[in-house]
Amino acid sequence: MIKLLGNVDIDAIPLSLSKGIALIAYLAVEGQCPRRHVAELLWSDNDTESAYRNLRWLLSKIKITHPQLLEVDNKSLAIAEGTQVDCHVLQKLIKQPASEAKHYAPMLEFGFFLKDFDESISLEFDEWLERTREHFANLAEEGFAMWVASSLGEKDYAQALSASEAWLAHDPYSEVAFRTLLIVCQQTKRGHEIAARLEHFTHRLKSELDAELSQETQDLVDSLSYASAPEAKPLPGYVNSFIGRENELESLAEALQHHRLISIIGAGGEGKTRLALEFAQRQQANFSGEVFFVALEHLPKNIEANQLVMNIASQLGLQGSLDKIAGIMQQSLAKVESLIILDNAEMHISQLAFLKDLLQAAPKLHIVVTSRIRLNLSGEWVLSLEGLTVSAKLAVITLFTDPLSSRSNLKNRSPSESFEASKHDDALRLFEARAKASSSLFEMSSKNLKSMVQICQICGDMP
Repeated sequence: MIKLLGNVDIDAIPLSLSKGIALIAYLAVEGQCPRRHVAELLWSDNDTESAYRNLRWLLSKIKITHPQLLEVDNKSLAIAEGTQVDCHVLQKLIKQPASEAKHYAPMLEFGFFLKDFDESISLEFDEWLERTREHFANLAEEGFAMWVASSLGEKDYAQALSASEAWLAHDPYSEVAFRTLLIVCQQTKRGHEIAARLEHFTHRLKSELDAELSQETQDLVDSLSYASAPEAKPLPGYVNSFIGRENELESLAEALQHHRLISIIGAGGEGKTRLALEFAQRQQANFSGEVFFVALEHLPKNIEANQLVMNIASQLGLQGSLDKIAGIMQQSLAKVESLIILDNAEMHISQLAFLKDLLQAAPKLHIVVTSRIRLNLSGEWVLSLEGLTVSAKLAVITLFTDPLSSRSNLKNRSPSESFEASKHDDALRLFEARAKASSSLFEMSSKNLKSMVQICQICGDMP
């Protein structure tokens, strides 16, 4: 096969004579040509007799190295019938449906027509070469575009990215190729790469061509988000059922209507994480941009602020360089209604000051933080979490330990009445549920009620 796309190669034997390369390329593209026309094309500065003599000499050299390559007679020259030429193959393949694009894709990557051939043959040939290169460049552009479109249509996003990158590598100054690459990055959730690719491409244009982005490319850049959409994962689940805290859930729901930064604070073991997750589960339908859970407990206490931001972004499914990740997070969350649960934040209070800027940049974002202490950020609403409800337990304890109590709301209660009241006590309901999980034989009764109440007190109302 005669290979004219990229570096010239004829049956794996490179032609060392520039006039020979020019002759083969011209005949391969144009077909059969008169000898006189070829002689005058390649030796336009010579008289006719000298041009003919030079042509005969060149043909003799080619015949020695490639005896079957040309068909020559007294009047015309042509590439031998049946000889394959890569640019002809490409022209035929590109006429096939777009779904077949991947089959000719490797040929596109060879490069331009007569790549690195920079010999000046004659004015007429040089003009022909320029036109021919433009023709095949446009053909390659069409082929690359079809390859990318076909890959996206088949949802083969890895191939779509490879195709667009190959296109830009083939023509590193093509803004059409660059715009296609940006669009593919956006569609394949690689928006975080746009800023770096834009910087690299604009630097190449400026440093190598002293050129600026066209208005069309700039308009596209302005319309794209530099960040991928965050990827929500299923919220952590619990085997045990959620019991109680209905008042707290109502307070959180009400606060969410007026505040975008909510902190649930309390001592360890009070159920802050469990409450936040239950709240998140109930709120999922209200957030089109998903609900995210970000765990901070595994991070070292002395982690740098930018490393903390990077870790949070990673848990949101976002990527980017250390110096750009905060901006990427802001962009990715700016236009979607999202809820982020930041769990166990007490070790990183000072490093979380960036949340203020994040909330300002993303007006539809809400953040719920669980911590032992508040963040002390502007706009923060705080829910202080304590043990579960205690009113019923106090009544029971009074009846069992001080039956002569003078409290008007307790002194007339019988143990059976107190037992019925205890069934609505969140702490005792939690005790019963967990006890039954350990032993199916367990039953709460008036006989064990006093002991249950005392255990709840010892556990700070969180059995």
